Amino acid sequence: MDNSNPVKKAILGFNSALFCRCRSCPTYPGKNDPRVYCERGKSPLEIKRVSCLCPTCLVWKVNGFKETFYCDTGKDPKSRI
Repeated sequence: MDNSNPVKKAILGFNSALFCRCRSCPTYPGKNDPRVYCERGKSPLEIKRVSCLCPTCLVWKVNGFKETFYCDTGKDPKSRI
C-alpha cells in the first residue's frame, strides 16, 4: 500500500497511535507487524486465530465495521484509505 499520501498517513497514525487494539489482541502475530488491519489490510505474517478484539476497538466502532479478524482476511470494504 502506498502510504505517501498525507491523508492516509494521518488516518493510520491517528488510529494506530490512539485507538487501535491490535497489539493487545490474542491473535496478533507479533514481530512489530503493522496494525490497524481493518483500515490497512491483512498481515503478511501467518495468523493463528485465537479470539478477536475488533468489536471492542474504537476504530471498528467509529467506522461502523461489522466483520472481525481483519488481520487474516484484509481491510473492511468501508475503509477510508
